[in-house]
Parts: sequence; structure tokens; C-alpha cells
Amino acid sequence: WSTSALRAYIDLLEDHEDLRMTMFVLPRAKGWKALTKPIRTLTDTGRLQLANHTMTHYDLTHATDRKIKQELVLAKRYIQDNFGVNPGPYFRPPFGYINAHVIKVAADNGFTSPVLWYGSTGSGSGVSSASVLKNCQKWMTNGRIVIDHANSNATVANFANIRALLKARGLKTVTLADAFGN
Repeated sequence: WSTSALRAYIDLLEDHEDLRMTMFVLPRAKGWKALTKPIRTLTDTGRLQLANHTMTHYDLTHATDRKIKQELVLAKRYIQDNFGVNPGPYFRPPFGYINAHVIKVAADNGFTSPVLWYGSTGSGSGVSSASVLKNCQKWMTNGRIVIDHANSNATVANFANIRALLKARGLKTVTLADAFGN
């Protein structure tokens, strides 16, 4: 994660009270520690939900039971200690790689809801804002989870256009808890 991109998302949430989202915390990314206070403030409002993305972004499908538990539990502790919230039951497996073994071990440790997606903004280093908007036009429809990796500012730079797209389609942003409950 880019600290500046994460900061830009925090700014969006602070500036737009109707905006809601879930962020999957990857503790090894430095931005989480640097932005603890504003993130914690936003989680207290309920407009920002934090969920687990593992401690180090390790491919869980190649992990032992112990390693899967370690990745999830250490990230959970980090989230609880720094932001005062429990990220369970949601987790997003790194790369979207998941199998029955990962699902079982995760569930045994309180993570009963793996989250995958159905579309991406496609943002990243060197990706244009126009490309991000094109992906948003393609993927942002009712009932879809669309992910963005806060690795660049391309999505945030395009937020006015994305917001207009959501409005034109009668869509609103929600957290996982809004959509599926706790």
C-alpha cells in the first residue's frame, strides 16, 4: 500500500459523509501505522470497516495450518491493538487464492467469511485515471464487490467521475457489515 494513496482515501471518507467502505488491513504496509489516528476516528463512525488481509500477504493455499493461523491471528491482533476493532469474521485471502483447507483453518480461528470480488478498478503504479474510470464503468453495478489497491492515487484522483457514475446508476457505497451483517 502507498501511504499517500491510503491518506487520500482517508481524506475522501472525511470529506464525504455518505461514503462507506471496507479496507483490508495488511499490517506490513507502513501507512496503517502512520495513519492510525484518522483511521481509528473513521472506524468509530461506522463508515469505515476494517477487515483482515493477513499479516504479510502470504499465499495461504501453500501454508500449513500453523502458518494460516499465524497470518490471520497476528493481523487480527494488530487491528485490535491499533484501531480498537475486531476485523472478524471477514478476511480477504492474498491474491484471492483460497481452497477448502484455508477456509477450514480460517473458520477454526474465527474468520468464517472469506471475501472475494467481482471487479477491480485496476489501479496501480503507472495506471492512468482514464483506465481506472473505464474499469469502474465496467464493474460498478448493483451487488458487486469492486476492489481497489491503494497503491496509487489514480482512483482517488478520479473520484468525482466515479461518484457521478455511482449516482447515475443509483448505487451507493457500503461496508461489508452493511451488506452482510456482522
